[in-house]
Amino acid sequence: MTFRDRLVDFQTVVSRLFLAALIAALAIQVSFFAYADDCLRLGSTDAVGLTLAGRLHENLGRALNRVGICHHFVLLPANRTTELLKQGTLDGEIDRVTSYLETVSEFAFMLEEPTVRGEGFIVVNDPAFNTLSDADAVTIGIVRGFNWHSKLAPRFAKTVVANEYAHLVGLFLKGRVGVIPIDNYTLRRFPSLETYRKIKISESALHIFLRKELADTGRRINAALKEYKSLGCRFDLADGGPDCRVAD
Repeated sequence: MTFRDRLVDFQTVVSRLFLAALIAALAIQVSFFAYADDCLRLGSTDAVGLTLAGRLHENLGRALNRVGICHHFVLLPANRTTELLKQGTLDGEIDRVTSYLETVSEFAFMLEEPTVRGEGFIVVNDPAFNTLSDADAVTIGIVRGFNWHSKLAPRFAKTVVANEYAHLVGLFLKGRVGVIPIDNYTLRRFPSLETYRKIKISESALHIFLRKELADTGRRINAALKEYKSLGCRFDLADGGPDCRVAD
């Protein structure tokens, strides 16, 4: 193959990658413009969302509907939701941990009442790692856009960044990284991790974040969350759980 042929092939690959990225970006924009109303547009991170969001969306939707708050949920990668929240394309996010406030405090605020509580783990595939004190000899893999991942990374010898959990778990299973952080909800998505050693490193709660201009709406939502819980309902169980006293 001549240099000219290689150059043509390279240009073709670059063009296809650019086109794929453009189509993905347009698809996200179209999903927003499809809503011809003034309802809240609430982002949900797909890492947690694929396991938890179905139940969280269902229960949060019921709680918001009870107080007449119109809304739409949009499932997106974690780093994308942050960008869209900053731009104002999203009005809020529904499944972020407390430390996320450090990232968005200039343009968003956190509702005081949490939706669900969870646990953070490190899954281990490196015999050199037993506790966080061993981090300086191990490579960690993290998902782009998660604040609690980014805060862990500097403690480790090397960091590999993935755009989504499926990619990260693949790197882990191939031995490209020695440990990965993961929450208990996302962990359920990957039965391939069941046999690996896990170390619990944190307990956390998921909160709703809204843009600062929505302070009044935030107070209404916060009250709605408390009321939903007071009726025996949980946000992480189908139909709010067996003790939920809210009828559809």
